Amino acid sequence: MDARPVKRTTDDLIQVLEDSSVLSISEQQHLAFAHLSLSKPNLVLLDESTSVLDEANEAYLYQLIEAAGITYISISHGRTLYKQHKSVLHIPIGTNMYRTNWHFEPLYEELLYYYLRKKVSYEPIDLDVIREVDLNKLEPWDLKEKCRIGSGPQNEWYFFSHKDKKYPTGTRTNRATAAGFWKATGRDKAIHLTNSKRIGMRKTLVFYGSGTSWPED
Repeated sequence: MDARPVKRTTDDLIQVLEDSSVLSISEQQHLAFAHLSLSKPNLVLLDESTSVLDEANEAYLYQLIEAAGITYISISHGRTLYKQHKSVLHIPIGTNMYRTNWHFEPLYEELLYYYLRKKVSYEPIDLDVIREVDLNKLEPWDLKEKCRIGSGPQNEWYFFSHKDKKYPTGTRTNRATAAGFWKATGRDKAIHLTNSKRIGMRKTLVFYGSGTSWPED
């Protein structure tokens, strides 16, 4: 049995062996990043490359390859990698990537940490598909077409909207439209980037108008 943790494959690729008895999985992942920072390829695809590392080690390793000027694309089920990337594409489990129609279904933490953070910081958003609307000038039924994203079936609509004060000198939010008003319901729910770090709160609003009610998160 070959106990060497690193070898060159027949198609001239460098491989850190997953079944190596010499190194732990964490050590294998550190070694792979160290090799990248030294060999400096132009582009690298990282598939679950930091799956067993904590957030601090993960950030350090990505800083290494970024300092080396390497362009990288990561595939991961982890949520902490949002911080290490300039753009994020969320692909729901079971999505067929070859179909022509697609739908937009981001996680709450993606909406806050990536889309909203970039929006308020005036930073470019690579997948710039969320429209900015005036919620006080639109009715819920107008949002369906105004905020449509993609060509597939859509049950949720996403938009940016500024908070409008009910009174110029007050702090209460104006949620009225021409046909009714949005009213907060239930308790606010925390949104976490990791198990410990809270990055925001989610409030549920219900629209009350002429015999209709529409929920909104």
